[in-house]
Amino acid sequence: MKKLLVDIAMAIILLLLMAYELIGEATHEYLGIAMLILLCVHHVLNRTWHTHLFKGRYGLNRSVMALVDVLLFVMLIAQMVSGIMMARHVLDFLPHAGRRSVARSVHLALAYWSFALMGLHVGLHMRPLAVKMGRLLSGKRIWAARVALAAIGVYGAYAAISRQLPGYMLLQIQFAFFDFEEPLIFFFADYLAIMVLFMLAGYGLNRGMTAKRRAKIPS
Repeated sequence: MKKLLVDIAMAIILLLLMAYELIGEATHEYLGIAMLILLCVHHVLNRTWHTHLFKGRYGLNRSVMALVDVLLFVMLIAQMVSGIMMARHVLDFLPHAGRRSVARSVHLALAYWSFALMGLHVGLHMRPLAVKMGRLLSGKRIWAARVALAAIGVYGAYAAISRQLPGYMLLQIQFAFFDFEEPLIFFFADYLAIMVLFMLAGYGLNRGMTAKRRAKIPS
């Protein structure tokens, strides 16, 4: 239960962090510190991941999951370090001379990469939850849920393009642009749909790798 609550809190804060100037720089910095604390708690609660990382055999599933997990961990740390380097409010006492321009570019790109990898990470690990939900829902309800998720994922793909995520991730766009007249609910709805898109991609990848592994097992 603790792990689930921490993960939900991290997902909510991540969505809020994507709003950046829409919620204000100071709020963004406070949320960034909260995210750092939750990341530490998350890894303490999942400390067995660290102790087992170099143990056992690595098949396709475990290799892909480990790669995504390690990349996400490294990117989140780098993003937080770059955020601290740019801090103007909470940690304004730190020296920043000559570092903010580079830190801004790194922070901007990693924000969107971390967002995408967070969705993939959740999707890759959500199969047990999906199985439980499948047992709770009837045939018609499970199909309705699948159709709804698919529709959200399709909209998420549209939102990712309209919000110019590829441009930010590839540093083709150097500054984040926000529409201050747009209601926040629309912004968060778009990014929630984008997160669902990456979660579905991770879940689909997991299912595909599992099916491939089972196909190799002789009956």
